[in-house]
Amino acid sequence: MGETVRFNKDALIDELKQIHRDMVSVYKELFTYKYENNEDFRNFIEKEYRENGIENDDKEKWNENFCHRTSYTLINKVLFIRICEDKGFMFNPEEDFIMGEPKDPNIGKKLSARGRDRWISLISNYTFGELLKFAFADMKESFKNIALFKEDKYEKLNPTKQELELKFMLDSKEYKKTPIYSYEENVAKIIEKLDTSKFDFNVPAEGNILGDVYEKFMDRETRKAIGQFYTPDFVIEYILNNTVAEADVIENPFVSVLDPACGSGHFLIMAYDILRKKFEESIDKLREKYADVDYVYKNKKMKGKEYWVKDRIHYHILKHCIFGADIDSFAVQLTTINLLLKDLDNFTDELNIMECDSLIKWEEDYDWQDLKQQLEDHNKLYYTINYKDIAGIQRQDILSWDKAEELVRLCEFWSKKYDYVVGNPPYGSKLSDDSLKKYYMNTYSDVHMRTIDVYNYFISRASKELKGKLGIIIPNSLLTQYEYTKCRKYLLDSFAIKTIIYLGENVFEDNSYPTMILIIENLIDLNNEIHLLDVSDCANNYEKKIKIDNIDKLSLKTKQSVFLKLDQYKFLLIREDLINLILKIKSNHKKLDDICKYVAVGIASGNDKAFVVNLNQIEELDKRLLRKVLVGSNINKYSISYADKYVLYINKDTDVANCEKTLKHLEKYKVQLSSRREAKKGIIRWFELHWPRSPEQFETKKILCRQTGDSLIATIDEDNYYNLNSIIDIVLKEDVKMIYSEEYITAILNSNLMNAYYKLIVQENNKLYAEVKPVVLKELPIPLINSNELPIINEKVKKIIELNQKINSIKFNLTTDVVSNYIKALEEIEEIKVEIKETEKYLNDAIYRIYSMEEDEIEIIEKFLCEKPDITYRTNKEKLEKVITVDRFIEEHVVNNKSLEHIADMYEVKYSDLVTLRQKYIKEYATNEPWKFYNFLQLFNAINEHLKKGTIEILTSAKKYMNIMEIRDALKTLYGNFEELMNIMRKDNPTKKSKDIVKEALNKFADTWSSYIKNINADKEPKELVKYYDNNYYGLSEWDDEIHKEYFIDAIKEYTEINPNEKKARDILKLFEGLNIKDKEDYIEIFNSQIKKAFRK
Repeated sequence: MGETVRFNKDALIDELKQIHRDMVSVYKELFTYKYENNEDFRNFIEKEYRENGIENDDKEKWNENFCHRTSYTLINKVLFIRICEDKGFMFNPEEDFIMGEPKDPNIGKKLSARGRDRWISLISNYTFGELLKFAFADMKESFKNIALFKEDKYEKLNPTKQELELKFMLDSKEYKKTPIYSYEENVAKIIEKLDTSKFDFNVPAEGNILGDVYEKFMDRETRKAIGQFYTPDFVIEYILNNTVAEADVIENPFVSVLDPACGSGHFLIMAYDILRKKFEESIDKLREKYADVDYVYKNKKMKGKEYWVKDRIHYHILKHCIFGADIDSFAVQLTTINLLLKDLDNFTDELNIMECDSLIKWEEDYDWQDLKQQLEDHNKLYYTINYKDIAGIQRQDILSWDKAEELVRLCEFWSKKYDYVVGNPPYGSKLSDDSLKKYYMNTYSDVHMRTIDVYNYFISRASKELKGKLGIIIPNSLLTQYEYTKCRKYLLDSFAIKTIIYLGENVFEDNSYPTMILIIENLIDLNNEIHLLDVSDCANNYEKKIKIDNIDKLSLKTKQSVFLKLDQYKFLLIREDLINLILKIKSNHKKLDDICKYVAVGIASGNDKAFVVNLNQIEELDKRLLRKVLVGSNINKYSISYADKYVLYINKDTDVANCEKTLKHLEKYKVQLSSRREAKKGIIRWFELHWPRSPEQFETKKILCRQTGDSLIATIDEDNYYNLNSIIDIVLKEDVKMIYSEEYITAILNSNLMNAYYKLIVQENNKLYAEVKPVVLKELPIPLINSNELPIINEKVKKIIELNQKINSIKFNLTTDVVSNYIKALEEIEEIKVEIKETEKYLNDAIYRIYSMEEDEIEIIEKFLCEKPDITYRTNKEKLEKVITVDRFIEEHVVNNKSLEHIADMYEVKYSDLVTLRQKYIKEYATNEPWKFYNFLQLFNAINEHLKKGTIEILTSAKKYMNIMEIRDALKTLYGNFEELMNIMRKDNPTKKSKDIVKEALNKFADTWSSYIKNINADKEPKELVKYYDNNYYGLSEWDDEIHKEYFIDAIKEYTEINPNEKKARDILKLFEGLNIKDKEDYIEIFNSQIKKAFRK
């Protein structure tokens, strides 16, 4: 007896990983070769680029992705054939046998070493590529239902028959230079490495070893490269436990589960496991209950007592219970393999995994029932199908029997209703086919609103296939965004929504998009309560899972009918009393949009670097085109901090004749400006602002609302500032200004009441990319105000604005006696802030009164807004010292750098009482050292700003980059009290060097060169300073690249001649290649020559 071959799973995984790495390299070569030499392949790839919306910058990444997928497709096919060969599943066609030879059952092993050798002996002009095609064709014939062996787009990258024949057409030396040779060599290696002598796939083993192999040989980086983001197990488990796990397989043994966007099959594999366990536990009862019922097993008729046995469970689940579809052939392959591998000892190819666009209404658009009748005649040469294409045009096609059968099967698949629908549908709007966009919009008009997002359509599609329950993970935009209003209404009207869980961000590895779980049931229950749970504040998935496991204890329960009363039917994850508060606030009031001419964002320049300039640049531009401009960071409550920025305002009506200076400035950005969408379409001239808005929007008294953030921050502009799209402009209609005023609207927007209302309806609290949107502002309820009260509100708002202007005018004296002057200035500011706080309180109380809020409702709002709702001191002066002791005051204010406003909010104390408390503590504990009770953060920031301004002045004068030592010495000359400033900044580190202090200060206002380029390319405003490659040299971000290039010239010399370092020299050359300068190619050639000369081996 021969020695038993032990199956080494880890060795196989290692081999497969190496095979994949090698094949990806080969396929990259093949891709380039075929793209250059094969017109059909080139046309196919160009079509893929168009259909997938692949821009030039993304092509390299897409190409690599395609090579990875092609490699995995090949390996999947070969490995699966090897498994089938060793387990004896292959059907051996007659042509495999030679006349007169005994019928050897192993003869069908084409991809074993034995099969390879036989192939070589039989075929004189053999290629391994043809051997693969031969083996794949056998497999397709043997198992027609297995999608793995159907032709797909990844076959296109494999060598054609003509390309394989280069082996016989070229001489050996030339042939070995081609990627066809590399392909042949690697296929031979794969056959050798996976031969039965090394891995016998028929060796019995515990557990699903081959399933583990398939799961693990695709490593994390490769999954990322090919876009395979697995839904975390805890999410799938929760969804399946609240859908499929509820199935009663005894009462309904043909329970059906559909994943309409199955990807690699993660949901279906886990659903399989759940059903398998249920069937195994119930097999005796099933056999008893259905003993005399007729069944079919692999085309064989039998009774239930024979059908319901353990060995047929795998067949039953795949044939009758598990259904999946995906548009991506690669995903379909993975799902198919993963399901087949669940039980290879009871192999079946009868499964229901479809490659299709699940959003096409196959069952409605195609006359498939007529086609099905035609198929009853097997003798027909062809079959006809009448259908409606995606443009709505009636058509007729001719089909072969195989194609007709496949289409009927697909239409039957979609004509079914399913007990459970689960999954993680795709999301996004990246569709390049306009006909398909229109098809989706029309077909899913029940949920479509304004924005295309396929997950919205999947909700409609999946829910209409539903008999029982649906459970999916989708983007959180469904909760509150306007574009999903119709979808929310559809769900509320048509289903019982069982659960909504807001998962928050970073649930998926390498994908931070915020998501949610939705579970609905196909029934209407007027008294249905929705379980609402927010786990977005959890630090990681482990914490999220713990909370979700305890959903019955932690969730809020809100009647479904309540959401129908809310604007846009928003799914708010809040208590019912808060929802009732929202309903009261919004009742019987006009919307902001009703009284406004504009509620709109400001200018979208399309390139802020080109259009937004500093004060020291305006002399080089045409002043008639310049407008003072604000950005969101310039806006605070009742305050504007103008930063000496200007925008070149050029719209379609602007005559640029005699504006040579401006056009010369913009010429430097012509390539980027010309590539903007509206410029490419010819809608705007290349030098115009992308979306300039109307001057009328800016040149008037208006309310400015900051766009970035999770709360409302508003002020009034009476100076006709222009602004970018990080600010929303609110301009009242002229005919309402006797009833409403800008001051009144601003008071509402800044009020506690409206901020609570806004946070409740938007639910973006603490979100990374939270934004205030005009569409939300337009819907805010604005009540009429008593004509006697309006003037009082107006005066109070004007007073706060004036007080803030007074604060803004107070500057810290940084020239002499800095600390004592700082404390004096701080005390003056705090005195003004006390007055502001008192006035804001008056306005908050007034707004509560205007909205008819009761005391208990006000308390609900204040508690909701409180940073620490568990702290309920509402402390009076007498108890204040017990709550905020001396030590706690120092810890919070001085050590933790929290402002007095922050501390007052945290502990629910009056700001003025906190100011008084500090003076008391100074008097009692630090009469001669009052600075011990002051937070110096503002002073540190002011000194940093002071050093930055000095540096900008120095660099502007020099018009050349400088190193940190040169800047430090120049600042020392510029500021007479430089050492005093350094001593303050040393804080608790008296030996800290002044150059390090200056460097730390400048780094707060400096982009690295890479970040600077990234911001420019993303049309984001860079920081004022830029630090170059080695982080010791600084320049101005406003400089054009002709000035920046001087650094690179000197740096190349530094690292090739003075302090040779090849890596640094090449890194600098790579960064230099991104500059937009004249004669760049000449410089690159010179630098390359310098590097080669310096580091010649």
